[in-house]
Amino acid sequence: MIPSDGSETMQGRLLDERVVTLFGRLDDAAVSDLAARLWSLDAIGDAPINLLLSVSASTTSAAAALVDVTDVIGVELHATCIGAMNGPAVAVLAAAQRREAGPNARFVLRDEPVAFQGSFRDLEESARQHQAQRLQLLARLAESTGGRRSIEAVLADFDRGLALSAEEARDYGIIDHIALERGRVASISQLKSGFGFRRP
Repeated sequence: MIPSDGSETMQGRLLDERVVTLFGRLDDAAVSDLAARLWSLDAIGDAPINLLLSVSASTTSAAAALVDVTDVIGVELHATCIGAMNGPAVAVLAAAQRREAGPNARFVLRDEPVAFQGSFRDLEESARQHQAQRLQLLARLAESTGGRRSIEAVLADFDRGLALSAEEARDYGIIDHIALERGRVASISQLKSGFGFRRP
C-alpha cells in the first residue's frame, strides 16, 4: 500500500535521478535498504550515484558495512551531507569519490554507545571484534583525509567527541567542497533592483 504522503513516489523519482537518501539513524536495517538501492542503480547504469546524507546517529558495524558496499559498487559515488553527520557514519561520507556538505552542515566525531550480551567469554569476544572493526573503520577514515590526519589523531578525536563545522570538516579532509558556496549574497552596489543571490 502506498503511503498517503507519497513517500514511495518520491523515492521512485529520486532513484530515477540516481539519488539515494539516508536521513536519521544508520543501523543494520538502513544498510540493507541502502545496499539494495545502490546495487540496483549500479546494475542499470554507469552514471554516478548521488548519496544524500543526514545522520543523527550510527553504529560502527553499520558504518563499516556501508563503506564496504560503497567500495564494491562499480560507479562513482558522490556523497553530500545536507544536515549533520554524527558518529562512525562520517567515514561513509569520507570514503566517497566526491564529497560535499551544505554550508550549515555539522559533524561530530564520536563513538556511539554499544552494549554486549552473553557469557563473560562471549562479552570478551564481542568487545574484541568491535574494537578491531572500530580500528579498521577509523583507519579508513584517516586514509580518506589524504594524509591530513593520522589514525592516532582520528582515534583521539573520536575519544573526545570532536565537533566540526563544514569549513573545519573540509580542512580536516572529510569533505572536498562546500555546496552552494557560489550562492553568496550579492553586494547591494551590484544590484540594479531588489535583493538576490549571484548566479554561478
